[in-house]
Amino acid sequence: MKNILVLIITFFVLAISMVKPLRAETICTQSYGQPVVCGASYPEEPVIVPAGIADINPRFIGFALIGVSLGLFVYSQKQKVEEVI
Repeated sequence: MKNILVLIITFFVLAISMVKPLRAETICTQSYGQPVVCGASYPEEPVIVPAGIADINPRFIGFALIGVSLGLFVYSQKQKVEEVI
């Protein structure tokens, strides 16, 4: 059961970290002596501002958490084997 739960959590962490949201921005232009024309839109990449922990890639955090949990799992299994012997 634990393995299935770990696999599901891992899948969602990796799936969420690979999504890159885009938003459309409306552009209004005006030539000299002409009315304002709106309606042209294009997807704009988000501007990333360096702000402390936000600079760390979520994918890196996910892999670090998975690595730590794997290490704890292996350590706990090793302790159980030593108790039996």
